[in-house]
Amino acid sequence: MNKFQSFCPCCDPIPSASISRRAFLGTMGAGAAAVAVSGAMSGVARAQGSMKTLPLGGLVGAAAHNAGMEMAQAKGFDKANGLVIDRKEYNAGAFLLQAIAAGEVIAGTCGNNPTILAKARGLDVKIVGRSNMEGSVLVVGPDIKSPSDLNGRKVGTPGVAAIQDTLMLRYEQKHGVKTEHVFMKVTDMPTMLRNKEIAGYIVWEVTGHAGLKMGGGRVLATSHDISPGHECCALVASGKFLRDDPDGAQRLVKTFAQGLKYVVEHPAELVPVVAKRDGLDEDTARLALANVKYAYPPINDPADVATVVDSLLASGKLERRQVPDPRKFVEDLLDNRLVKSLAV
Repeated sequence: MNKFQSFCPCCDPIPSASISRRAFLGTMGAGAAAVAVSGAMSGVARAQGSMKTLPLGGLVGAAAHNAGMEMAQAKGFDKANGLVIDRKEYNAGAFLLQAIAAGEVIAGTCGNNPTILAKARGLDVKIVGRSNMEGSVLVVGPDIKSPSDLNGRKVGTPGVAAIQDTLMLRYEQKHGVKTEHVFMKVTDMPTMLRNKEIAGYIVWEVTGHAGLKMGGGRVLATSHDISPGHECCALVASGKFLRDDPDGAQRLVKTFAQGLKYVVEHPAELVPVVAKRDGLDEDTARLALANVKYAYPPINDPADVATVVDSLLASGKLERRQVPDPRKFVEDLLDNRLVKSLAV
């Protein structure tokens, strides 16, 4: 398959425009993605007796932002609910959403920002559960002593669609500075900082703390400093999957919710789970997790999502013609019914 219906969260000006995968990835500006498009039927749930296999997406180095599903798998909640999770990882939320558009995965955990942008450009996607609040850090080189030192300098972000890019804009507004945003793979950020090709970078945890020694940087600010309590990542799912497989959808959300509840009740147990998933020592994982917040039940706040929509409109990343009625847009994007129906 050479072409498919693609929804670029950054630059596709026409909803449902058909572009090649190469063109899509080329416009993202965040480097090569870990996406291998395999056709529109590859992301459907596959029954195996009483078990059901679901292909799910996540972000590289972001187990802390996917804590509900990470803990669910660690404790066996997925198997108990009759699920086999087929995991795939991507370099940014926009790429995960691209995989949903292509049918490679039916759901995954990524930021509200790229999900809103993809929805506005026509992707049939819903937010079905809140994963975490806050959880990003602004890492800078040793020559940066204060926010003013970043003025006019280059700062790496995971991409124009990422919530980290929006957080950086908010940080600049708060401190009266302006930086040049450089979109890159999160795994390249520490090396770029060490080589002084950028003055800093903003990224999700635990990737932020994992790169400190390699890049020789330090944390200048956390997302709590920039936007206290903001919702960050969410469990998002294909609208088609939700409609066509309500049983699979219920199993998925229940598994995710059980895992998140366990995280809230037993936070210390998340440290080794995240450390193992992201390949780092437990001390580093513990420091990183201090910057990530969780709450149960995982119900997204419409007001918080509306604030993100307003921010995207103000920055020009979202056009008014795409969301003529922001309230209705948010109502259509959020689907908290499954979470609210669960007793876990």
